Amino acid sequence: MVGIVGVGAYVPTYRIKLSEILKADNYPPPLMDVEKAVPNIDEDVVTMAAEATTNAVRHSGISPEKIEAVYFGTTSSPYTERMIATTIAAHIGLPSTATVMEFGGSARAGTSALLACMDLINAGRAKYGIAIGADGLLGAPGSMLEFYSGAGAGAVVISKENTVTEFEGASSSSSEFADKWKRIGDPYERDSGDDRFSREYGYTKAVVEAASGLIKKLGKTSKDFKYVVQQMLPFGIDPSKGIDASRKIGFEMSNLMPGVTFNSFGETGAAYVLLGLAQVLEQSKANDRIMLLSYGGGCSDAISLKVAPTAESRKSAFYSMKNFQKSKEIVNYIQYVKMKGMFVASP
Repeated sequence: MVGIVGVGAYVPTYRIKLSEILKADNYPPPLMDVEKAVPNIDEDVVTMAAEATTNAVRHSGISPEKIEAVYFGTTSSPYTERMIATTIAAHIGLPSTATVMEFGGSARAGTSALLACMDLINAGRAKYGIAIGADGLLGAPGSMLEFYSGAGAGAVVISKENTVTEFEGASSSSSEFADKWKRIGDPYERDSGDDRFSREYGYTKAVVEAASGLIKKLGKTSKDFKYVVQQMLPFGIDPSKGIDASRKIGFEMSNLMPGVTFNSFGETGAAYVLLGLAQVLEQSKANDRIMLLSYGGGCSDAISLKVAPTAESRKSAFYSMKNFQKSKEIVNYIQYVKMKGMFVASP
């Protein structure tokens, strides 16, 4: 059965506190002072994806020349025409015959890459493949997107052999709903500005439909899932409002919290679900069932994974997500805007 044989992650060292951003924008202090990851001036989705992929390959124990595919998802590529997947393939030493594909358009790009790569392996067109999600998001100064837009990358090696998680099924939901977008030439992401409308008619509708569809397809109930890694978005100043969707599906906080990375790294877009998966796998046990629940632009993917007995013996080979949470350096707002290139000094 197709599944995941290696997991890797990368999160930038630098972090900024929400209170620091709010203070700079003349907002009152937050009720909960979370942090978000900030790429340094020499970091972008290419370098973050390369690090996460290296960690995933190391964890899998697979020789790079055996890997035949790289599927990459992002919404913040530095290029309008140039493939990042080829750079990643070259970085880890894949053969020139490797299949490379890229996905974008929304934060769902990470799970789109994951599902497509699994289909490739399941069809027998390749024995090993890699799926990656990476983003370094940038919101306009003073906007809600600036408060929470983070950065990071997650990667998984996929095969039918020696899996640590087995793929059980997937279900999706899609609609024509524009709650966040970025036109060519725009320096910053834009959003609808109506948090309640986006939450209720975009996010909640899509997430509930995708998750409910998966549960029905598998003949399960919400109680059959030990963990849920759900894309968390900043609906207003209180991101916890997104949890309302989980309750409608039948999940509890105990299912959600192990996979939450929002408070430490921010909203990491296409990387979010894969980072949460890496965090959950550090705590999971054999036969635990995990639901991955992505969201972006009115669309959602729900994916069911079951932890294999071999996962426990492989935990020591993985670079812990706890290390990324602990290994950090807090920056102030001036340092932050310099790193993000949000202003240029006068000549």
